[in-house]
Amino acid sequence: MRFCLLLIAGLGPLMLQAQARYCLADYLSNSPNDTLQLRYALPAYRIGQPMLLSFEALENGLIKRVLNSETYQSYAIDSLQGWAIHQLGEVQGVTYLLEAPLVLAPNIVAQGEEFFGQTSYTALENGRRTGKGMVSSKVKIQGHDSTSSYLYNFGDCLVLRTTLEYHTPDGVAIGQELKQWFARGVGLVKVAGTQYKKNKNGQFVFSEKLAALLEEAFIGGKKL
Repeated sequence: MRFCLLLIAGLGPLMLQAQARYCLADYLSNSPNDTLQLRYALPAYRIGQPMLLSFEALENGLIKRVLNSETYQSYAIDSLQGWAIHQLGEVQGVTYLLEAPLVLAPNIVAQGEEFFGQTSYTALENGRRTGKGMVSSKVKIQGHDSTSSYLYNFGDCLVLRTTLEYHTPDGVAIGQELKQWFARGVGLVKVAGTQYKKNKNGQFVFSEKLAALLEEAFIGGKKL
């Protein structure tokens, strides 16, 4: 990082730190047909199982990210709207139709910035409306770092602290608080955090730590 020394009459020397800025699209850069396979380190019962992320193309420039063929999110990252989720759901089950895209952060971000998002959703199960709720997000730009994984050591990573929370019609909140390392040109290479459930009084009724590191990746049709 650059530092600038300013000499101001009567105030003496002041040191100002330049604020680091990042382009999210450089780090969350996955394209259709990419796959990222991370190996769980926690919880213990998942050790040996993969966290498999696959990416598919949708209309209007959206990317569909599927987790273990179970859940998905459709998103885009562009200069106009930034990083935004357009739809969430289960591969075979409930679909959450968002009233408006959930904007997580702009495309250009600075270290230390925090962003908050919120939108309503309608839940569909087998094409039938089953209720309405709200989904909220919080993203903090932790900054630049390096990290190891089962595959490589990555020196150019953007670290984000993210919270995504579903609020059901009966007041229950289901969410995840994650610290995520995204390597430039690769995508997610490490994740650690907690998934949880809160009752309508905001009390935790379930909490579980999770961690996973990249062990295999296909980027742009080539094995990393």
